[in-house]
Amino acid sequence: MEEKTNNVSLSHITDPDIALQALKDGNKRFISGDTLNQDVDFALKKKLSESGQAPYAVVLSCADSRLLPKRAFDQTIGDLFLLQIAGNIVSPEEIGSMEFAVEFFNSCLIVIMGHQGCGAITAAVKSSPDDQAFSTIHLDTIMNRLKAVVEDSADQRSALSEEDYIDYCVDHNVRRGLEELTNQSEFLRERMKSGKLKMVGAKYILDTGEVVFDDFHTLPAD
Repeated sequence: MEEKTNNVSLSHITDPDIALQALKDGNKRFISGDTLNQDVDFALKKKLSESGQAPYAVVLSCADSRLLPKRAFDQTIGDLFLLQIAGNIVSPEEIGSMEFAVEFFNSCLIVIMGHQGCGAITAAVKSSPDDQAFSTIHLDTIMNRLKAVVEDSADQRSALSEEDYIDYCVDHNVRRGLEELTNQSEFLRERMKSGKLKMVGAKYILDTGEVVFDDFHTLPAD
């Protein structure tokens, strides 16, 4: 049964295709300015504190301060299980968090979302072996992952402008993240095979606020 507040609803979505469409519809509202969920009323906060959470989608995105998934998808509190890290890389910690959401909250959709002009990807593209830029053990862990993405995309470098090449690497990083997630989590693979979970890739366009979902980012369940 669907409960309504001043926001859209408190219904829990369990169908991956419906979940994906909800994000697409929310992004259309965000772009048009006809949003429903940018303000959260006290009744919804109170309800969620009493009943617990049931986010229907997990979104892994970059930690860029200009990227706010809840707003970009016009969703309210309790709808999205959010993970943000520079370069939206897939690490064991992110995988474990996704598995937790899927198992205990029955989240039915996982989205890995890159974004236009990603600073972490840009830094990886512009780095060189003798680069003396700022470096720490922890930062290098992220940058080494992203440099591997850039190396995988090297055959496209001469054919594209630097801006387009960075954009290409952003896409490739999302695809690689989906592949890593699928290969490394037997639990998530089994959920996909059962039809209870879908994993897709997306890219947020900073200039317009649009989230682009590409068919080639969608992984099959088998």
